[in-house]
Amino acid sequence: MLTRMCFGDDVDALHVHSMERMMLEFTAAIAEAKVFSRSTMARLWHWRKWRRFLGFRSQQAALFVPLIEAARRRRQRTGQHGAGDSGGSVRRTYVDSLIDNQSIPDEDNPRNKRALSKDEMVSLVVEFFGVAEGIVTALEWTLAHLVNQPEVQAKLRREIIAGNHGGDDADEDGKCPAGRSTYLHAVVLECLRLHPPFPLVMREVRSEGTVIGTATVPAGGMRVQLILGDIGKDEKLWTDPGEFRPERFLPGGEGEDVVAVPAGPKEIRMMPFGAGQRACPGAAMAVQFVEGFLAVLVREFEWAAPGEQADNGSADDDGVDMTEHYGFITMMKSPLRAHITPRA
Repeated sequence: MLTRMCFGDDVDALHVHSMERMMLEFTAAIAEAKVFSRSTMARLWHWRKWRRFLGFRSQQAALFVPLIEAARRRRQRTGQHGAGDSGGSVRRTYVDSLIDNQSIPDEDNPRNKRALSKDEMVSLVVEFFGVAEGIVTALEWTLAHLVNQPEVQAKLRREIIAGNHGGDDADEDGKCPAGRSTYLHAVVLECLRLHPPFPLVMREVRSEGTVIGTATVPAGGMRVQLILGDIGKDEKLWTDPGEFRPERFLPGGEGEDVVAVPAGPKEIRMMPFGAGQRACPGAAMAVQFVEGFLAVLVREFEWAAPGEQADNGSADDDGVDMTEHYGFITMMKSPLRAHITPRA
């Protein structure tokens, strides 16, 4: 789905498989290479991992540049962006928006604007596909909680079958419109509160003298790491923060006004995609993807803990291990295993 949104319908299955494999390996290499470290010594110490990480750039260019150029040639040939569908309409792709972008300040004269270079487009396409791993991880965590709490799964399924969830109608902040049932959205928000896809964000703080925790910002500023999972589990902000309770995000709950991407002067109680102007630009898309896939998976299948079937047909289960593993993505230490039964 992401590939079609990015490049249109002209990408074959082999390309999709190659992109998937490359992005999985690239995500793992980011964590291994310690790319967030500015230390030259650290790069020398881990030079093999660092070299492997840098080698992905040529792979990315080999995969994405031909597709970008194909989109450019199609536009020159037809005078239209995107790819036509069976209904005769034309869909604008992400790459089309990159080709059209003429607002990049020129390095020699910032008043002059230029188009994106091929290298810059490749970087932006990589960032676009980077959302995939976060979506998959969020789905895995959510399904794990539904396995451990079958009553929540049953309630969610009733809503989905009734057709009252507002997933596709979520606004740019990932919040459903007023007057619509929001339990699907509440389930996803509760999972994002407990398990934000990315464990931390880093920001440069320049306000000299400002007190952050127990530290004071020195002259020249400082780099601050915000541990996103700790914010969502803060006992000062949430009641029983370690419990999975989607109801807290329903009308009347303590998280009724909390959204996936906080903005403005309100207190930040969770920020799974960052906050403010530097929040993830794909947050709304990610939330809609998770809600859409989750709705189908819960509607079509019964999810239960894996366990050996006893002679009487009952399952002997111990629930799902919810231990977190922190890397570039907050993943389950033990990948989800579940007994899945198709529903009639």
